[in-house]
Amino acid sequence: LTRKGNNTKGKILVDANLGVAFKIDNGEGEEVTPAIYTLISNAKQEKEDDERRRVLYVALTRAKEKIILSASSKSEAIETKSKSMDLGVLWPGLEKAGVAEKLIPFEEKDALPPQPGLPDDFAAPSIIQTQGLKPSISTVRVTGLGDYERCPKLFKYKYVDGHPGIGEGGTGAARLGTLTHLALEKEITDPDALRRLVAGMTDEETQTAIDFANVFRSHAEFKEVNGCIASKEVDLSLEVDGLILTGVADAVGDDFVLDYKTDKEMEPEHHKLQIWAYTKALGKSKGYLAYLRHEELHRFESHELMGLDETAKKIVAGIREGDFAATPSITACRFCSYREICDEKSEEV
Repeated sequence: LTRKGNNTKGKILVDANLGVAFKIDNGEGEEVTPAIYTLISNAKQEKEDDERRRVLYVALTRAKEKIILSASSKSEAIETKSKSMDLGVLWPGLEKAGVAEKLIPFEEKDALPPQPGLPDDFAAPSIIQTQGLKPSISTVRVTGLGDYERCPKLFKYKYVDGHPGIGEGGTGAARLGTLTHLALEKEITDPDALRRLVAGMTDEETQTAIDFANVFRSHAEFKEVNGCIASKEVDLSLEVDGLILTGVADAVGDDFVLDYKTDKEMEPEHHKLQIWAYTKALGKSKGYLAYLRHEELHRFESHELMGLDETAKKIVAGIREGDFAATPSITACRFCSYREICDEKSEEV
Protein backbone atom coordinates (compact mmCIF):
# COMPACT_ATOMS: atom_id res chain seq x y z
CA LEU A 1 0.00 0.00 0.00
CA THR A 2 2.98 2.34 0.14
CA ARG A 3 3.92 1.86 -3.49
CA LYS A 4 4.36 5.21 -5.17
CA GLY A 5 2.55 6.08 -8.35
CA ASN A 6 4.25 6.59 -11.68
CA ASN A 7 5.51 10.05 -12.51
CA THR A 8 3.69 10.77 -15.76
CA LYS A 9 4.53 14.46 -15.98
CA GLY A 10 6.67 15.23 -18.98
CA LYS A 11 7.85 18.51 -20.44
CA ILE A 12 4.69 18.70 -22.53
CA LEU A 13 1.22 18.12 -21.09
CA VAL A 14 -2.03 17.85 -23.05
CA ASP A 15 -5.57 18.19 -21.75
CA ALA A 16 -8.69 17.87 -23.88
CA ASN A 17 -10.32 20.89 -22.21
CA LEU A 18 -7.39 23.05 -21.08
CA GLY A 19 -5.11 22.66 -24.11
CA VAL A 20 -1.37 22.15 -24.37
CA ALA A 21 1.31 23.33 -21.94
CA PHE A 22 5.07 22.92 -21.78
CA LYS A 23 7.98 24.08 -19.68
CA ILE A 24 10.21 26.71 -21.23
CA ASP A 25 13.72 28.04 -20.83
CA ASN A 26 13.90 31.63 -19.57
CA GLY A 27 17.08 32.32 -21.53
CA GLU A 28 19.27 32.12 -18.43
CA GLY A 29 19.49 28.34 -18.29
CA GLU A 30 16.56 27.99 -15.92
CA GLU A 31 13.38 26.07 -16.62
CA VAL A 32 10.16 28.01 -16.05
CA THR A 33 6.81 26.37 -15.35
CA PRO A 34 3.88 28.42 -16.74
CA ALA A 35 0.61 28.59 -14.81
CA ILE A 36 -1.23 26.60 -17.53
CA TYR A 37 1.29 23.79 -17.08
CA THR A 38 0.61 23.69 -13.32
CA LEU A 39 -3.14 23.76 -13.94
CA ILE A 40 -3.00 20.82 -16.34
CA SER A 41 -0.58 18.98 -14.07
CA ASN A 42 -2.92 19.31 -11.10
CA ALA A 43 -5.88 18.19 -13.20
CA LYS A 44 -3.97 15.13 -14.39
CA GLN A 45 -2.87 14.31 -10.85
CA GLU A 46 -6.46 14.56 -9.61
CA LYS A 47 -7.62 12.18 -12.34
CA GLU A 48 -4.83 9.73 -11.51
CA ASP A 49 -5.67 9.87 -7.80
CA ASP A 50 -9.35 9.25 -8.55
CA GLU A 51 -8.48 6.28 -10.74
CA ARG A 52 -6.11 4.90 -8.09
CA ARG A 53 -8.81 5.16 -5.43
CA ARG A 54 -11.30 3.46 -7.76
CA VAL A 55 -8.92 0.55 -8.39
CA LEU A 56 -8.21 0.31 -4.64
CA TYR A 57 -11.93 0.22 -3.87
CA VAL A 58 -12.48 -2.57 -6.41
CA ALA A 59 -9.62 -4.58 -4.91
CA LEU A 60 -10.84 -4.19 -1.32
CA THR A 61 -14.48 -5.04 -2.02
CA ARG A 62 -13.77 -8.37 -3.74
CA ALA A 63 -12.93 -10.22 -0.51
CA LYS A 64 -15.78 -12.37 0.91
CA GLU A 65 -14.35 -13.22 4.37
CA LYS A 66 -10.94 -11.69 4.98
CA ILE A 67 -8.54 -9.22 3.43
CA ILE A 68 -4.86 -8.76 4.26
CA LEU A 69 -3.30 -5.32 3.77
CA SER A 70 0.47 -4.99 3.62
CA ALA A 71 2.79 -1.99 3.48
CA SER A 72 6.51 -1.50 3.70
CA SER A 73 6.32 1.65 5.84
CA LYS A 74 3.36 3.26 7.60
CA SER A 75 5.34 6.25 8.81
CA GLU A 76 6.18 7.58 5.36
CA ALA A 77 2.55 7.67 4.31
CA ILE A 78 1.23 9.08 7.59
CA GLU A 79 3.94 11.60 8.36
CA THR A 80 3.92 13.11 4.88
CA LYS A 81 0.14 12.72 4.63
CA SER A 82 0.66 11.49 1.07
CA LYS A 83 -2.74 10.98 -0.50
CA SER A 84 -1.14 9.44 -3.60
CA MET A 85 -0.27 6.29 -1.69
CA ASP A 86 -2.99 3.79 -0.86
CA LEU A 87 -2.07 3.59 2.83
CA GLY A 88 -2.37 7.35 3.10
CA VAL A 89 -5.91 7.08 1.74
CA LEU A 90 -6.92 4.16 3.96
CA TRP A 91 -5.19 4.98 7.24
CA PRO A 92 -7.74 7.39 8.77
CA GLY A 93 -10.50 4.85 8.24
CA LEU A 94 -8.38 1.95 9.51
CA GLU A 95 -7.41 3.91 12.62
CA LYS A 96 -11.02 4.91 13.34
CA ALA A 97 -12.24 1.32 12.84
CA GLY A 98 -9.62 0.03 15.28
CA VAL A 99 -7.92 -2.26 12.78
CA ALA A 100 -4.91 -3.73 14.55
CA GLU A 101 -1.46 -3.26 13.07
CA LYS A 102 0.96 -6.18 13.10
CA LEU A 103 4.62 -5.39 12.58
CA ILE A 104 6.66 -8.06 10.82
CA PRO A 105 10.33 -7.47 11.69
CA PHE A 106 12.89 -7.94 8.91
CA GLU A 107 14.93 -11.13 9.16
CA GLU A 108 17.65 -11.57 6.59
CA LYS A 109 17.39 -15.35 6.69
CA ASP A 110 13.70 -15.14 5.83
CA ALA A 111 14.47 -12.94 2.85
CA LEU A 112 16.71 -15.56 1.20
CA PRO A 113 15.10 -17.60 -1.56
CA PRO A 114 14.62 -21.29 -0.76
CA GLN A 115 17.45 -23.51 -1.91
CA PRO A 116 16.63 -26.60 -3.93
CA GLY A 117 17.39 -29.86 -2.15
CA LEU A 118 17.82 -33.38 -3.37
CA PRO A 119 14.64 -34.91 -4.78
CA ASP A 120 12.99 -37.75 -2.92
CA ASP A 121 13.66 -41.27 -4.11
CA PHE A 122 10.91 -42.72 -6.26
CA ALA A 123 9.89 -46.28 -6.95
CA ALA A 124 9.96 -47.82 -10.40
CA PRO A 125 6.56 -47.69 -12.10
CA SER A 126 4.52 -50.87 -11.97
CA ILE A 127 3.69 -50.58 -15.69
CA ILE A 128 6.45 -49.74 -18.16
CA GLN A 129 5.32 -48.51 -21.58
CA THR A 130 7.75 -49.77 -24.21
CA GLN A 131 5.77 -48.81 -27.31
CA GLY A 132 5.73 -45.33 -28.80
CA LEU A 133 2.66 -43.18 -28.50
CA LYS A 134 0.26 -43.27 -31.43
CA PRO A 135 -0.25 -39.90 -33.09
CA SER A 136 -3.63 -38.36 -32.41
CA ILE A 137 -4.94 -37.52 -35.88
CA SER A 138 -8.56 -36.50 -36.25
CA THR A 139 -8.50 -34.57 -39.54
CA VAL A 140 -6.55 -35.19 -42.75
CA ARG A 141 -6.62 -33.63 -46.19
CA VAL A 142 -8.24 -35.89 -48.79
CA THR A 143 -4.96 -36.04 -50.71
CA GLY A 144 -3.44 -37.79 -47.68
CA LEU A 145 -5.21 -41.02 -48.65
CA GLY A 146 -3.22 -41.26 -51.86
CA ASP A 147 -0.02 -40.30 -50.07
CA TYR A 148 -0.53 -43.06 -47.49
CA GLU A 149 -1.34 -45.60 -50.20
CA ARG A 150 1.87 -44.67 -52.03
CA CYS A 151 4.01 -44.88 -48.88
CA PRO A 152 2.92 -44.63 -45.23
CA LYS A 153 6.28 -43.12 -44.31
CA LEU A 154 5.67 -40.33 -46.83
CA PHE A 155 2.36 -39.69 -45.04
CA LYS A 156 4.16 -39.53 -41.68
CA TYR A 157 6.76 -37.05 -42.91
CA LYS A 158 4.09 -34.82 -44.43
CA TYR A 159 1.08 -35.00 -42.08
CA VAL A 160 2.44 -36.19 -38.72
CA ASP A 161 5.89 -34.58 -38.61
CA GLY A 162 4.88 -31.55 -40.71
CA HIS A 163 8.17 -31.76 -42.63
CA PRO A 164 8.20 -29.39 -45.65
CA GLY A 165 10.35 -31.72 -47.77
CA ILE A 166 13.75 -31.20 -49.37
CA GLY A 167 14.46 -29.29 -52.57
CA GLU A 168 12.60 -26.79 -54.72
CA GLY A 169 10.93 -29.24 -57.13
CA GLY A 170 7.85 -29.89 -55.06
CA THR A 171 7.53 -26.24 -54.06
CA GLY A 172 7.75 -25.00 -57.65
CA ALA A 173 5.19 -27.53 -58.86
CA ALA A 174 2.80 -26.62 -56.06
CA ARG A 175 3.22 -22.92 -56.84
CA LEU A 176 2.41 -23.48 -60.53
CA GLY A 177 -0.61 -25.55 -59.57
CA THR A 178 -1.88 -22.81 -57.28
CA LEU A 179 -1.52 -20.19 -60.01
CA THR A 180 -3.32 -22.34 -62.57
CA HIS A 181 -6.20 -23.09 -60.20
CA LEU A 182 -6.51 -19.39 -59.43
CA ALA A 183 -6.59 -18.44 -63.11
CA LEU A 184 -9.37 -20.95 -63.74
CA GLU A 185 -11.34 -20.05 -60.63
CA LYS A 186 -11.24 -16.28 -61.28
CA GLU A 187 -11.52 -16.58 -65.08
CA ILE A 188 -8.21 -14.71 -65.47
CA THR A 189 -6.64 -14.54 -68.95
CA ASP A 190 -4.16 -11.70 -68.43
CA PRO A 191 -0.77 -12.65 -66.89
CA ASP A 192 -0.41 -9.20 -65.30
CA ALA A 193 -3.77 -9.55 -63.55
CA LEU A 194 -2.77 -12.98 -62.22
CA ARG A 195 0.66 -11.71 -61.09
CA ARG A 196 -0.98 -8.98 -59.00
CA LEU A 197 -2.92 -11.59 -57.00
CA VAL A 198 0.08 -13.70 -55.96
CA ALA A 199 3.35 -12.11 -54.90
CA GLY A 200 6.75 -13.54 -55.78
CA MET A 201 5.77 -15.31 -59.02
CA THR A 202 8.09 -15.17 -62.04
CA ASP A 203 6.91 -14.10 -65.49
CA GLU A 204 7.50 -17.64 -66.75
CA GLU A 205 5.39 -19.22 -64.00
CA THR A 206 2.56 -16.76 -64.52
CA GLN A 207 2.49 -17.22 -68.28
CA THR A 208 2.62 -21.02 -67.96
CA ALA A 209 -0.35 -20.93 -65.57
CA ILE A 210 -2.35 -18.81 -68.04
CA ASP A 211 -1.42 -21.20 -70.86
CA PHE A 212 -2.60 -24.21 -68.83
CA ALA A 213 -5.87 -22.44 -67.99
CA ASN A 214 -6.42 -21.61 -71.67
CA VAL A 215 -5.85 -25.27 -72.57
CA PHE A 216 -8.79 -26.24 -70.39
CA ARG A 217 -10.95 -23.44 -71.77
CA SER A 218 -10.34 -24.14 -75.45
CA HIS A 219 -9.11 -27.71 -76.01
CA ALA A 220 -11.63 -30.15 -77.47
CA GLU A 221 -10.61 -32.83 -74.94
CA PHE A 222 -12.24 -30.86 -72.11
CA LYS A 223 -15.32 -29.69 -74.01
CA GLU A 224 -17.68 -32.23 -72.42
CA VAL A 225 -17.05 -30.86 -68.90
CA ASN A 226 -16.04 -27.26 -69.59
CA GLY A 227 -19.58 -26.09 -70.29
CA CYS A 228 -21.22 -28.12 -67.52
CA ILE A 229 -19.51 -26.70 -64.41
CA ALA A 230 -22.06 -25.51 -61.86
CA SER A 231 -19.71 -24.37 -59.08
CA LYS A 232 -16.00 -23.97 -58.32
CA GLU A 233 -13.79 -24.36 -55.27
CA VAL A 234 -16.35 -26.32 -53.26
CA ASP A 235 -15.36 -27.10 -49.65
CA LEU A 236 -16.15 -30.63 -48.53
CA SER A 237 -15.63 -33.07 -45.67
CA LEU A 238 -16.16 -36.80 -45.32
CA GLU A 239 -16.09 -38.92 -42.14
CA VAL A 240 -14.54 -42.38 -42.47
CA ASP A 241 -14.42 -44.50 -39.31
CA GLY A 242 -13.87 -41.50 -37.06
CA LEU A 243 -11.35 -39.71 -39.31
CA ILE A 244 -12.50 -36.48 -40.97
CA LEU A 245 -11.28 -36.03 -44.54
CA THR A 246 -11.34 -32.44 -45.81
CA GLY A 247 -10.74 -30.94 -49.21
CA VAL A 248 -11.77 -28.49 -51.91
CA ALA A 249 -13.16 -29.70 -55.23
CA ASP A 250 -11.89 -27.58 -58.12
CA ALA A 251 -15.11 -27.83 -60.13
CA VAL A 252 -18.46 -29.55 -59.66
CA GLY A 253 -21.17 -30.38 -62.20
CA ASP A 254 -24.59 -31.98 -61.91
CA ASP A 255 -23.21 -35.52 -61.79
CA PHE A 256 -19.44 -35.15 -61.66
CA VAL A 257 -16.46 -33.75 -59.77
CA LEU A 258 -13.43 -32.38 -61.63
CA ASP A 259 -9.87 -31.81 -60.40
CA TYR A 260 -7.24 -29.89 -62.37
CA LYS A 261 -3.74 -31.36 -62.56
CA THR A 262 -0.55 -29.68 -63.78
CA ASP A 263 1.69 -32.66 -62.91
CA LYS A 264 4.54 -33.66 -65.19
CA GLU A 265 3.49 -37.30 -64.90
CA MET A 266 -0.05 -38.61 -65.34
CA GLU A 267 -0.79 -40.84 -62.35
CA PRO A 268 -4.56 -41.28 -62.14
CA GLU A 269 -4.20 -44.28 -59.81
CA HIS A 270 -2.47 -42.07 -57.25
CA HIS A 271 -5.39 -39.61 -57.33
CA LYS A 272 -8.18 -42.20 -57.48
CA LEU A 273 -8.85 -42.09 -53.72
CA GLN A 274 -8.97 -38.30 -53.81
CA ILE A 275 -11.67 -38.40 -56.50
CA TRP A 276 -13.47 -41.17 -54.59
CA ALA A 277 -13.66 -38.94 -51.50
CA TYR A 278 -14.85 -35.96 -53.57
CA THR A 279 -17.67 -37.90 -55.22
CA LYS A 280 -18.63 -39.58 -51.94
CA ALA A 281 -18.78 -36.30 -50.03
CA LEU A 282 -20.66 -34.40 -52.73
CA GLY A 283 -22.96 -37.21 -53.85
CA LYS A 284 -21.72 -37.36 -57.46
CA SER A 285 -21.43 -40.46 -59.63
CA LYS A 286 -18.44 -39.60 -61.82
CA GLY A 287 -15.04 -38.02 -61.34
CA TYR A 288 -12.59 -36.46 -63.76
CA LEU A 289 -8.93 -35.50 -63.75
CA ALA A 290 -8.02 -32.74 -66.20
CA TYR A 291 -4.30 -33.21 -67.01
CA LEU A 292 -3.65 -29.78 -68.49
CA ARG A 293 0.00 -30.30 -69.32
CA HIS A 294 -0.88 -33.44 -71.32
CA GLU A 295 -4.21 -32.16 -72.70
CA GLU A 296 -6.00 -35.27 -71.51
CA LEU A 297 -9.17 -35.86 -69.49
CA HIS A 298 -9.12 -39.00 -67.35
CA ARG A 299 -12.51 -40.42 -66.45
CA PHE A 300 -13.48 -42.41 -63.36
CA GLU A 301 -16.83 -44.14 -63.78
CA SER A 302 -19.07 -44.83 -60.80
CA HIS A 303 -18.33 -48.58 -60.71
CA GLU A 304 -14.59 -47.85 -60.42
CA LEU A 305 -15.09 -45.50 -57.49
CA MET A 306 -17.62 -47.63 -55.61
CA GLY A 307 -15.03 -50.36 -55.06
CA LEU A 308 -12.70 -48.05 -53.11
CA ASP A 309 -14.66 -47.93 -49.84
CA GLU A 310 -12.76 -50.84 -48.28
CA THR A 311 -9.40 -49.50 -49.49
CA ALA A 312 -10.12 -46.15 -47.84
CA LYS A 313 -11.16 -47.85 -44.59
CA LYS A 314 -7.93 -49.89 -44.48
CA ILE A 315 -5.88 -46.72 -44.99
CA VAL A 316 -7.80 -44.88 -42.27
CA ALA A 317 -7.23 -47.83 -39.89
CA GLY A 318 -3.50 -47.69 -40.61
CA ILE A 319 -3.40 -43.94 -39.95
CA ARG A 320 -5.29 -44.26 -36.66
CA GLU A 321 -3.07 -47.17 -35.54
CA GLY A 322 0.08 -45.21 -36.33
CA ASP A 323 1.32 -47.74 -38.87
CA PHE A 324 3.79 -45.74 -40.96
CA ALA A 325 6.16 -48.44 -42.15
CA ALA A 326 7.81 -47.50 -45.45
CA THR A 327 6.81 -49.25 -48.68
CA PRO A 328 9.61 -48.12 -51.02
CA SER A 329 9.35 -48.53 -54.77
CA ILE A 330 10.68 -46.81 -57.86
CA THR A 331 7.31 -45.13 -58.46
CA ALA A 332 6.89 -44.02 -54.85
CA CYS A 333 10.43 -42.80 -54.30
CA ARG A 334 11.27 -41.20 -57.65
CA PHE A 335 9.40 -37.95 -57.05
CA CYS A 336 9.22 -38.09 -53.25
CA SER A 337 10.21 -34.83 -51.53
CA TYR A 338 11.63 -36.81 -48.60
CA ARG A 339 13.90 -39.28 -50.42
CA GLU A 340 17.03 -37.33 -49.42
CA ILE A 341 16.32 -37.86 -45.71
CA CYS A 342 14.66 -41.29 -45.88
CA ASP A 343 16.90 -44.25 -45.05
CA GLU A 344 14.41 -46.73 -46.52
CA LYS A 345 14.11 -45.40 -50.06
CA SER A 346 14.36 -47.73 -53.02
CA GLU A 347 17.99 -48.44 -53.98
CA GLU A 348 17.03 -48.20 -57.66
CA VAL A 349 16.15 -44.50 -57.40
